[in-house]
Amino acid sequence: MTDNGEITIIIPEDGEVEIQVKNVKGNDCIHLTEFLEKELGEIIEPRQKTPEYFQKTKNISTRKSRIIS
Repeated sequence: MTDNGEITIIIPEDGEVEIQVKNVKGNDCIHLTEFLEKELGEIIEPRQKTPEYFQKTKNISTRKSRIIS
């Protein structure tokens, strides 16, 4: 069973938007938030990477084969 990723957007009164990503390993979190960052404009602070960022993602490849007898 895998966990679903979660994106939280925090907009305080000062207007500085914070985007948090949970349950996503590796740099997939960056890919998930790229569209938001483009729409929101300039990024003021650098990303703060969580321990999940440094965990490896599982690459699953599927290959179909057919045995001909």
